[in-house]
Amino acid sequence: MKSENRFDAPPHPESVRTTTELDRPTAVHVLRRLCFGAAPQDVERFVGESVADAVEQLVEGARSTEPDPAITLLLPTGELGYVQSWWCEQMLGTPEGRCAERVALMWHGHFAASNDKVDDVHLMHGQYRLWRERGLGDFRQLLQAALRDPALLVWLDGVDNVKGRPNENLARELMELFALGIGNYTEADVLEAARGLSGWRVVKRAARFTPSRHDGGAKTVLGTTGELDTNGVVAAVLARPACPRWIADRLWRTFVGRAPTAGDLEATAKELIAANWDIGRTLVWLATRPAFLATDERGTRIAGPIELVVRATLETGARLAPKELAESATHMGQALLRPPSVKGWDGGRQWLDSTAWIARQRFAGRVAEVLGDGDDFDPFERLLPEDPRPSWRVAVERIAQDSESPRRTLVAAVLASAEYQLQ
Repeated sequence: MKSENRFDAPPHPESVRTTTELDRPTAVHVLRRLCFGAAPQDVERFVGESVADAVEQLVEGARSTEPDPAITLLLPTGELGYVQSWWCEQMLGTPEGRCAERVALMWHGHFAASNDKVDDVHLMHGQYRLWRERGLGDFRQLLQAALRDPALLVWLDGVDNVKGRPNENLARELMELFALGIGNYTEADVLEAARGLSGWRVVKRAARFTPSRHDGGAKTVLGTTGELDTNGVVAAVLARPACPRWIADRLWRTFVGRAPTAGDLEATAKELIAANWDIGRTLVWLATRPAFLATDERGTRIAGPIELVVRATLETGARLAPKELAESATHMGQALLRPPSVKGWDGGRQWLDSTAWIARQRFAGRVAEVLGDGDDFDPFERLLPEDPRPSWRVAVERIAQDSESPRRTLVAAVLASAEYQLQ
């Protein structure tokens, strides 16, 4: 086997270990980006910690958390709604657990598969477990496991990919969406990779390799030649310089928010390689960069529906059932385990079309409605870490004073504000 164009990893750079103490706005920012939201008790826990220590506690601590196993009792019902509600409940746990769930949600959008086609909640839950258990580990192992995931094999027709009749869907998405990006492979690479990925079936909800269905002939994928199977195809993909940059781009857009520059991608790709492709270590590095912590980067990304409903619940203490969170997010355009296409969710301004905006306003009112008399807090101070526009605050306070429940009106107004839609 010969390989070309390998990505040469530089020596591991010394991490920047900032000792800056977290103030309240920065603690809120870190918790929102890494853990969906900043519950009051979590903010108090991390204020005064160094940025480096706080980030490491969250990310490294996430590795040892486990979701509630009770979902296994509900899977036999075949109801996707139970799994969606259960997942939302996991997102309301400890900060470390929420960090693991946030990473799992990222991979769910990256390796998007929908129960609309898979039609088996057991397989969808199994895929969730893959993102949850391996999402912070070695990306090389995660990619290998993803290509053997039963839900993904069904979703991308990998089960129909056999010797003599290659189905290119899984190979194409491997290169276009999972690992390289458009422009970093050829159609010939896709066809040859499809041959290498052939031979897999799903039997009794498990992936099974059948040698007689596999094309064992010589292939050339991305400059690597040999009798490549799934392992060989993945190795060829990982050897391309575009691969670590593609994963770096996903991490930046998820956790930093803005589109990264070429320099940002190069630095993060090098860190990923230096970390032996460990996503958790790379995320710790990224979340202690000036770009992540900069005040002008805060509140710059439109929060996705899941991010919004979980954050609002955490930060207000509203007693909403997880089922209501999942359904509200669906009305806003994000149904867990049912992404609209192989690309996942487009995000950005797509989250704010007219239908989604109405759903967000209704959810804001619903959160305010369920707050009890003991849930007394200043919504401006807790929910908007940066001071709101003075004129807007005065106007909202005036309207609230004339309402039957001034405090609930204030909470609803803040949750429905443009500022709160940003993450």
